[in-house]
Formats: sequence, C-alpha cells, structure tokens
Amino acid sequence: MANGDKAAAKGWTVFPGTQAHSLGYDDINYVADLVAQEVDDRAAAVTAARNRTPKINISATPMTAGTATVGDLRFYWS
Repeated sequence: MANGDKAAAKGWTVFPGTQAHSLGYDDINYVADLVAQEVDDRAAAVTAARNRTPKINISATPMTAGTATVGDLRFYWS
C-alpha cells in the first residue's frame, strides 16, 4: 500500500505520488496514514467497549488483584 492510501480512503486530502519526494509530500502522506490508522483503532476500541458485557461478582471474598476490569460490578458481604 502506498503512502496516503489509507488517508485517501477516508476522504482526506493527500499529495499525489508524482510530486517531488524532496519536498516531503511522501512523509506527509505517511503521517496522514498513521493518523487514519489511529482513528480506526480508537473507533474499534470504543465499539469493543460498548459491546463488552460486565461481569457481576457476588461473593463473601474479594476478587484477587488484577482479575477485575473497568466496568465490572462487585458486591461483598461480611
């Protein structure tokens, strides 16, 4: 995949490959691709977080450290 393809697929402005490489247009296209990938990754993370079902732990003993994740519900009695 050429530099700028991912950004162009999002509809962002990129420089054509016919531009002189000495002017840095290829580097700008590369950075635009990195930003486009970050946007896709964050959107995927938000979707995954929304679709996650929280665990509910009802117990007399607390969960061991490191087993819970954000959004889990924990109820304890003593």
